[in-house]
Amino acid sequence: MIGRAARAPAVVMVLLLAPIAVAAGDARDSYRDGLDALRDGRFQAAEKAFRDAIAERGEEKKAGAFRGDYLPHYHLGVALDEQHRCREALAAWQESERQGEIRKAREDHTQLMRRKQVCEAKVRELDAARAAAEQAVARARKADQAAARLQGKSDVAALWNDGEPSLASRQKDARQRLEQTVQRLAATADPHGVAPLQEVKTLANQVASDFDAVASDAEQRLVALQSAAASALDRLQAVEQRAHAELGAVAYLDPYPPELGRRVETLRGALRAVVDAKATASPPQLDALRQQLDGAMGRLRQAAAPPPASLRTAVAAFLGGDYESALAALEGETYKETRAVSQACLLRAASRHALWELGGESDAELAAALAADVAECRGLKTPPAVSTRFYSPRFVRFFEKAPALVPVPPPSE
Repeated sequence: MIGRAARAPAVVMVLLLAPIAVAAGDARDSYRDGLDALRDGRFQAAEKAFRDAIAERGEEKKAGAFRGDYLPHYHLGVALDEQHRCREALAAWQESERQGEIRKAREDHTQLMRRKQVCEAKVRELDAARAAAEQAVARARKADQAAARLQGKSDVAALWNDGEPSLASRQKDARQRLEQTVQRLAATADPHGVAPLQEVKTLANQVASDFDAVASDAEQRLVALQSAAASALDRLQAVEQRAHAELGAVAYLDPYPPELGRRVETLRGALRAVVDAKATASPPQLDALRQQLDGAMGRLRQAAAPPPASLRTAVAAFLGGDYESALAALEGETYKETRAVSQACLLRAASRHALWELGGESDAELAAALAADVAECRGLKTPPAVSTRFYSPRFVRFFEKAPALVPVPPPSE
């Protein structure tokens, strides 16, 4: 009885320690699998084995029950380091150092410190490269926003789609490439190293430069547009001043004859259009307003212009009854203005008609010249209108007949 009682506590202890022994055995197997995979260069398999060992037993041990060192955190860091996953490796080594057992394994501890120093340098380099890439992306976004602000200006918006390629198409292309660059940055993990981050930085800087070029071109176009608008406005205002002067020059003729009155009102309407539109008009619109003013002024000057001196002399002689002097004043004169041409023709015909009547309507040569005058006047592109306000009723009736009806006496024998 006494023997059974003595053996009971030992049996209980064995039963209590059995799960621990099983766990330790599982951890030992995983750990050894990890060491074998690490020696064979199968680093992913080694990583898995060490993680399995840590899940079974996370405490590291220098020698002891495992008949050798049990340093799964340290070796997990080595497996991760070989996969260029320095950040995770440093975390594993930090845990190993925290537990302190690694310091008892001098050779492993020396390797840890060497690897740790290299990894920390790599992480610093990666962090710097990532920060530079992120800064380049941020710069590109900022450049995009600056271009968008310019696009929002009404003056620039009007020219955003002009040209080939247009600012709009260049902006769209840059935005697409910016989005692609952002996606590449998000997909660039530590194992890929510094090179992909440097490439992201280069791409982002290129995109930022493209946005800057869009904004710069937009600003240059805006400056050119503003300069053109200022120049067009200056030209318009100069013509506007002349238009007011033109109106002032004919004010003494008020009340105006019908045709002159219409042209005065046309010029006034053009000036009102200028006042209403010039503050917001584009350079082409300003030029169109100026051309309208120029045209209205030209027509007003034409309507208000006095007749040529020779024509005025002929009129004075005709009204004074000196028909031969009237004909002499018009002899050899040519006129460009339509009214002057028609009035000169009419004056020649009226003067010859008066002389023909005074001569008893018997001068055959004069009658022939009169017939030629009447035919010429009636054949003009714009035949003159004969009014009794200026010409005698007999001449008006005579002129209204066909030229063939003008009496021509037979030649004397």
